[in-house]
Amino acid sequence: ELKVNDQELRRAVERRAVSERTACNVTEQIKRDALALQSKVRALEEENSRLNDRLRQSEDQQNESARSAQRFHTLAESSARELEILRRANDAAAQENAQLREQVNDMRKEIDL
Repeated sequence: ELKVNDQELRRAVERRAVSERTACNVTEQIKRDALALQSKVRALEEENSRLNDRLRQSEDQQNESARSAQRFHTLAESSARELEILRRANDAAAQENAQLREQVNDMRKEIDL
């Protein structure tokens, strides 16, 4: 009966040793997996930071483009107003020129008489 108990005890010890090795292996694998995940998290955080920087740059460029477009629009409006003023001045000068020609022609007619 001692031999049977001894064999059962040995098997129980062996099973326990196998269970402990398995638990140890699982724990080590979990540690390796955790380290791998931490590394991936760091890489993703760095990539996220780079993407955030690019997004900020893109937003800055978009804002600058919008400001440039607004300046261009303002300049175009100003140029259109200036062009209208110059057209009116040109029309007035042309009308005055026509009147002066008419006066010159009238004067020539008087001289020829």
